Amino acid sequence: MLEHRNLAAIIDGAQFRKLERTTRIPPEPDAVLIEAVARGSAASLRGLRAGDIVLAANRKPVHSEEDLLEIAESADRILILDILRGNGRIAVLIQ
Repeated sequence: MLEHRNLAAIIDGAQFRKLERTTRIPPEPDAVLIEAVARGSAASLRGLRAGDIVLAANRKPVHSEEDLLEIAESADRILILDILRGNGRIAVLIQ
């Protein structure tokens, strides 16, 4: 779990793990998996779910937890997460 107060304030309660590029066709990009979301946490209230895969934040690719942290820290009041959930993609807006 990322332990940084800026990011923790935005998506507190979520645990992340880096996903490595796969050899599947089509190839999946490096991304960050949300492994768990605590019930009633800020992350849960913002609509994040265990199993979500964060592909991008504010239109920038997320290849690691560090990328997500850097983008979240530089966000100006709004963070838009591009998430792969099941077979679809969704955008989660966090203000």
